[in-house]
Amino acid sequence: MKIFITGGSGFIGTHLIQLLDLMGLYEIINYDLKDPKIISNAIYIKGDIRNESQVFNAMRNCDVIIHLAAIWDDFSLDESEYFSTNVDGTQSVINGAKRHHIHTFINYSSVSVYGETEEECIEKMTNLKPTNPYGKSKLMAEKLFENWYKENLNISVVHLRPSVVFGKYNYGNIYRLINQINSGFYFNIQKSKSSLKSITYVENLTNATVFLLGKIKKGIEIYNYSDTPHMNTMQISNIIEKRFGKKAGLAVPYTFAFALAIPFDLISNLTGKNIPISTMRVKKYCTQTLNNSDKIKLLGYKSVFSSIEGLEKTVDWYKTNRGSN
Repeated sequence: MKIFITGGSGFIGTHLIQLLDLMGLYEIINYDLKDPKIISNAIYIKGDIRNESQVFNAMRNCDVIIHLAAIWDDFSLDESEYFSTNVDGTQSVINGAKRHHIHTFINYSSVSVYGETEEECIEKMTNLKPTNPYGKSKLMAEKLFENWYKENLNISVVHLRPSVVFGKYNYGNIYRLINQINSGFYFNIQKSKSSLKSITYVENLTNATVFLLGKIKKGIEIYNYSDTPHMNTMQISNIIEKRFGKKAGLAVPYTFAFALAIPFDLISNLTGKNIPISTMRVKKYCTQTLNNSDKIKLLGYKSVFSSIEGLEKTVDWYKTNRGSN
């Protein structure tokens, strides 16, 4: 089987290619604008998913497409960039698949399609009301596959919606939290005790991807993914602190934390820099994002690591690699 992976040089893609390489069962094409950071048996083709002719030529003779390529940033991107890459780029990949008669897809979507909701997010039960450009663009990308399915009932598509993904090679939200705790300039927020956060350890996610590859069938299926136990941000930070051998940080009222972040917003606006502390991040810190993943478990998937073990492994990696990004 020949697998075409878009965005294979990215964080999740790197781990996925390592896993598929280790299995030794597949021929892999990594199609990405960025050069890979690891040595693997995958064939690397440099290209942009928005360039339809490049995509078409690169996916020749492939059997399966795993679509990872996307653009994401919490706060600093122009809105049009999300739709250019995440929507137009996805359409370009679909068009290439149509021309090559490739009918099997795993599309990486996101829990962001649910929007800012305090309720537990369940596939096909929770309303889809994305509130940011990233979530809106990922939902639009999902709908492109629905349009394709109306044309061709023989396609097999899985939409995989993970919550916040973390682990080795990642420098996103969990990494910033680990880095902040290690710096000593960190405090908890009391309000966060009441809000659970679903998080996803990358090795579990890539194992889940391979598992779903073996279960895929005709039609469109949607699977959430997150690890257990679900924890609030204070519990997550306490696990990180304990792994560093530090005492639990001071917990302050939400109003104090919000007021403290206001000057950093002003600095960010003046300098154009994405500063780790902001009122937006304080809000996100205390907002519940609970992603129900029972569906994939009922299918038979069992994660290798708990969310606690994933955090511990990531802190251990940070200790030996901090400053190398």
